[in-house]
Amino acid sequence: MAPTIERIDTGCASNLMRVLISLTAPGALLGLLAKVILALYLLASALAQFDFMRLKYWDSAIRFALAAMIMSANPWIFGPAVLVGLFICARARLIHIQKVEG
Repeated sequence: MAPTIERIDTGCASNLMRVLISLTAPGALLGLLAKVILALYLLASALAQFDFMRLKYWDSAIRFALAAMIMSANPWIFGPAVLVGLFICARARLIHIQKVEG
């Protein structure tokens, strides 16, 4: 079923948003939102040089690079970057839990 395109008034941005949302699958919007959230988390932790513990300079550099790669449009670039970014976040959390419990 082909999506319907409404008439767009040049002065109204809400009509444009309605058309863009109707043409885009909701899953794609959620995927983009997840990518942005992960990239912002990595970028914020790299800038603060802290994520449950003080980060080394090389760890911050890796997080900067991953944040840039996650925002790429090429799935061969952002796919592995998302996996590595999630691994880095989970690793920091697990190290923190081990220090608190042990």
